[in-house]
Amino acid sequence: MEPTRKIKTAIERTVKAIEHSPSVGRVTKKTTARMVDGLKMEAQEGDFKLISDMPEVLGGSNAGPNPGALARMSLGACLVAGYAMWLSRMEVPFDEIDVEVEGDLDQAGMLGVNDEAPPGHEELRVKVNITSEAAPAEIERAVELADRHSPVLHLITKPVPVRRELTLTVPASEPATAAT
Repeated sequence: MEPTRKIKTAIERTVKAIEHSPSVGRVTKKTTARMVDGLKMEAQEGDFKLISDMPEVLGGSNAGPNPGALARMSLGACLVAGYAMWLSRMEVPFDEIDVEVEGDLDQAGMLGVNDEAPPGHEELRVKVNITSEAAPAEIERAVELADRHSPVLHLITKPVPVRRELTLTVPASEPATAAT
């Protein structure tokens, strides 16, 4: 039960700090991604780096999860963390939390074969399994609150404005050598 106490204490401390000074809760996060080799990409945020790649059938080398897999993984991880945080915060005991995210895709949309098909998921299904001796109503309430306050679930289910800035760089040409 020690991890839940640690989680609750950390959340309570952060909530108090934000209540005292709302600007503490307003942050900007920055992730950079760059091409490494072919369709292999490296993404970094702060001290954390990960490799993403496309499957071989799409021209990649399958050296890491593709961006769609990362999105599903991110949703699953965010939900697990959110459920643990809200259960801990509400002092609802739990032993295990597992989340499975399954999605349906039509690659014809992503590849421009069919403009009627969406380029991304048509549907996501989330299966949550929580092992707990607590009353089901307590668990359901924590899950509802966690879903309502999940940043990644929000990002996936609610339109978020995206502004793109494009910079085009022309590579420096090598100086021409004079023929002798």
